[in-house]
Amino acid sequence: MKRIVLFFIFVVLLQFIYSTGYGQKPVSLEAKEENLVTVLRSIQSQSGYSIIWVDKQMQIANKVTISLKAVSIQDALAKIFANQPLSYIIEEDGKRVIIQAKKKNAKQDQQGGRTVDIKGKVVNRQGEPIAGATISEQGADRYTASVADGTFILRDVDENAMLLISSIGYETKTVKAGGSGSLRVELTVAAMQMQEVTIVNTGYQQIGRERSTGSYEFIKKDDLNRQVGTNILNRLEGVSSSILFDRRNLSPGQNTISQNNLIIRGLSTLSEGMKAPLVVVNNFPYEGDINNINPSDVENITILKDAAAASIWGAKAANGVIVITTKKGQFNQPVRASFSANANTYEKPDLNYYPQMPVADFVEVEKYLFDQGFYNGILNSPVAPAVSPVVEILNNKRAGITNPAEADRLIEALKKEDVRNEFEKYIYRQPVLQQYALNLSGGTEKVRYLITGGLDQSPGVLKGDQMRRITFRTDNTFVLTDKLDLQLGVAYANTKTENNSMGEYGDENYNYRGGAMFIYPYARFVGDDGNQLTFPKNYREGYTDTAGNGQLLDWKYRPLDELELNPRTINTQDITANLEAKFKINRNINLTFRYQYEQSNIDSRSLNKAESYFSRNTVNLFTEIIDGQVIRRVPEGGILRLFNQKLVAQSANIQANFNKTWAQKHNLFAIAGGEIRNAVMNQNNSITYGYLESNSSVANVDYVTPFPRYGNRGEAQIPPGYSINKLTDRFVSLLANAAYTYDGRYILSASFRRDASNLFGVSTNNKWKPFWSVGGSWNLSKENFYDFDLLPFLQFNATYGVQGNANNTISPYTIIQFEGAQYSIINQPYANINTPGNPELSWEKTRQLNLRLEFQSAGNKLTGRFEMYRKNSIDLIYNSTIDPTNGIGSVARNSASMLTKGFEAELNYKALDREVKWVMGLSLNTIQNKVTDYLLEDKDRSLSGIINSSGAGIIPVRGLQPYSILSFPFAGLDPQTGNPRGWLGKEISSNYFEINRQSIDTGSMVRHGSAIPTVFGNFRHTISYKNISLHFSIAYRLGYYFRKRAISYNELVSSGLGQVDYVNRWQKPGDETMTTVPSFLYPDDSYGARDLFYAQSSVNVLKGDNIQLQNVNLQYTLGKNKLPFKFMRSFSVFVAANNLGYIWRANDQKLDPDVPFAFYPRLRSYAAGATVEF
Repeated sequence: MKRIVLFFIFVVLLQFIYSTGYGQKPVSLEAKEENLVTVLRSIQSQSGYSIIWVDKQMQIANKVTISLKAVSIQDALAKIFANQPLSYIIEEDGKRVIIQAKKKNAKQDQQGGRTVDIKGKVVNRQGEPIAGATISEQGADRYTASVADGTFILRDVDENAMLLISSIGYETKTVKAGGSGSLRVELTVAAMQMQEVTIVNTGYQQIGRERSTGSYEFIKKDDLNRQVGTNILNRLEGVSSSILFDRRNLSPGQNTISQNNLIIRGLSTLSEGMKAPLVVVNNFPYEGDINNINPSDVENITILKDAAAASIWGAKAANGVIVITTKKGQFNQPVRASFSANANTYEKPDLNYYPQMPVADFVEVEKYLFDQGFYNGILNSPVAPAVSPVVEILNNKRAGITNPAEADRLIEALKKEDVRNEFEKYIYRQPVLQQYALNLSGGTEKVRYLITGGLDQSPGVLKGDQMRRITFRTDNTFVLTDKLDLQLGVAYANTKTENNSMGEYGDENYNYRGGAMFIYPYARFVGDDGNQLTFPKNYREGYTDTAGNGQLLDWKYRPLDELELNPRTINTQDITANLEAKFKINRNINLTFRYQYEQSNIDSRSLNKAESYFSRNTVNLFTEIIDGQVIRRVPEGGILRLFNQKLVAQSANIQANFNKTWAQKHNLFAIAGGEIRNAVMNQNNSITYGYLESNSSVANVDYVTPFPRYGNRGEAQIPPGYSINKLTDRFVSLLANAAYTYDGRYILSASFRRDASNLFGVSTNNKWKPFWSVGGSWNLSKENFYDFDLLPFLQFNATYGVQGNANNTISPYTIIQFEGAQYSIINQPYANINTPGNPELSWEKTRQLNLRLEFQSAGNKLTGRFEMYRKNSIDLIYNSTIDPTNGIGSVARNSASMLTKGFEAELNYKALDREVKWVMGLSLNTIQNKVTDYLLEDKDRSLSGIINSSGAGIIPVRGLQPYSILSFPFAGLDPQTGNPRGWLGKEISSNYFEINRQSIDTGSMVRHGSAIPTVFGNFRHTISYKNISLHFSIAYRLGYYFRKRAISYNELVSSGLGQVDYVNRWQKPGDETMTTVPSFLYPDDSYGARDLFYAQSSVNVLKGDNIQLQNVNLQYTLGKNKLPFKFMRSFSVFVAANNLGYIWRANDQKLDPDVPFAFYPRLRSYAAGATVEF
């Protein structure tokens, strides 16, 4: 940490020194009969001055013969132009030299009129400066160019002359010079502007998209800012046309996602934890928590999709690459500042959105089970496991403690309660998220700098949950010499997360009877008098009233108290320092060296305070009362869990860059270099007892000896919790990339990378694996035979290559885990073999073919692209059986393969381009993933086990999607019993044991399809009028299925989990024509097999297809000329809404297919904010 602080101070001091400027650099030159252009370029490279001329001036220039040694630029120019038909002007403030015709003689001046110096500024329609615009005097060799802030000076101009102002992409404008000497020129975008020049960043190079054969998606900061949120990946949703967002494993109230929730062009692996795309930040893979990246710091994002674009990243590129480029300052720019603030609020969850089993029906089931004697064993148990209030009332009624009328009244009162109302009132809230960002940037001729700071406060939808993030970043570039540039940067992020809630409705923290029973639906947290109510968490209320005769700690559980008694905090600090040096060897070759140091510390602290139920329960369980003496094996106090993770990653690369154009038709752009990376992660985990907050002390306990647990609950050891883990990840890479362009029509590209890692291959052949790509591009519209005016731009690209995926969760070496004596029944340390050795372990590889067609209509009214790709993933890591006599039945090895095919289309159409502008964008993606092979035998694989996954995890089946929804075919209900029926072979059957025992190869099953969308995209609209713009996006997700929750009477009886389907159950013959829900059966002699079959049957699978209004953003912007304060450059305000709901969905039960197992749908959010620039 100290080193990072010192490094930051050094960067700031260096920035200050360089921002004060240099003295002029001396110029040396030896020329004999040299062209003036060559001489001027040499002067320009040595002095740091920009020299501006036009080609026709050079046509009349004389050859130069001169010898200069360490002279000033003024002296050099004076000697060079002594015998030239040209003159020059030196602008010291802009560090520019402007070449122009020699000044007119006095007679010509008198004829032409008075001359003046014209000062002015070139801006666009929004009042933003245009740099690099050319300003010339019509009919004269006199011109200049605008600088970064749009200003210019044109000297010695006839006051009656006409000026021509032009810039690429804008209409040329003619204005009169006039005598005032001051102009403001506003340029309008050219109506026939050609395709926008997009610079994509691969992480190793920045290259114009028109010069690349690869498949990219480029997302600008303006598009990212249309979304609101603290997570940069969230902002891609509704903006990116290439990424599929998979939220199935997330809570609908969770407003952050991770890389593992993103899918680019389908899956390329069968390992759930290794499917995430690689994230690259400022040229290096990002090892830290993605939540540490402040979206306000991001300039743009490039998504690399095919082999030509991504294979340069080798063994980590098969899942796609997301390259994040952060903001930087600008040279020759005055100090600029911006401040933005926004607030974002989510709706409070509506737990009544999805119907649940009515409370009255649930109570009737409890009464029925009580009459059947189901609870007798529980009620007579000496350890007094918890039962619900209805069961207690019925038991007291049976025992004569409560009279029948009073018992009936109490039960009828409970039927009117609903625990969901308690959750909405006391557990959930409507959070308001706040974001603030400050940006300071600028630059001189020698320095550009950027300093940013951010503060984000994000409370969760659960009371007690909170996130607070502070970010700081500085980026500085120094021009040390005309050949050497140095870039230094430091980024710091501190995220503190508090998770003090007990979880959401349905979480096991609210279960009772040791977690076995779902919270009963009539539970209340607060009584009519406003006091908190107790809850039978583990034991019956009567037991906790009397246990220990007052010698034990209070054993009552009060749910709302727990919100304050179990603080859990995660403090994450991420520090990144990077250095980049660029050395220019000549005009065509430069060297780049980069180094990055990243340190990420995660400190997690989970405390169950002494007053918490968890601590009191643990102390009581390990309490012995012997002859009236109380012996507490676990001392009174809190229980503290600490977790620390420290990650130190160092990366360095060096590369040579070559860029040469010759004969005006040939261009070669190439890089070659090497990279080395080392990441070391250390983890420590501990648990201590008897923690006292007053002095931070803990008590010693005996983790080895088994102690009797109170109430004749057997013996147990006090749970230990200390562990140490270390992981080292090393990579070495060699890489090269080249692209040759001929006449702007043809491009040939190739890339090569070879990776070595300590994680793979005992043999060198497996450690060093090559990844490569080749590509070609053909611009048909530049061919002589091309004569199609409707499409002035038409280009075809084709690429093929090999990408990789590295699974760092396994090793080629045998992994042994050592355990302490406290885990052993013989009180001796021991070891387990976690993973057997596999010397043949290697990378996963994906071979990808990509074909792309891009086009643009006349007037740029319609643009688009069509892409087709085919990915063949081989050597995928998956379990395969081995000889069980080895002691292990299976091992993960490179044994599977998968095929992926897809199509992508993107169209952009300018519906209106006048005062009112309307731009529409449509994207379409199709994905077909299919598992082709693995070593397991299908006859040995249970069909029921695969069906039960419901597509939530990757379970490969030959010929099917890796995320597949399968089911048993449903043959209706038995007319006499209401039992569900299925098929065994060609026969209708109710033999649930045999149905559930079927294997994949012979079993009867319905192959519904994928559990994730196979067709998806969005329809984007941007409508603007003057300073107002409206953006909205409609998303569609098609071609997938999900399994809904189904009634399980076994779960209803054994764990109290009911479903609304209970209301529609079969009750009498004839009901089978109106319902598919089986009859209620108790006792169930199938031991749950009946329920399992019904839950896994085809009747409970629904289509997930939907169309939804994803987001709306309305923005109003004022430019500098419309603001009341001169120090303000612009001011904008916006309001936005996200996840506004479904326009259409295929299922008629109003279920949210994005989160099919949640108790409420995804939440709408609303935001407002403002940005001011100075």
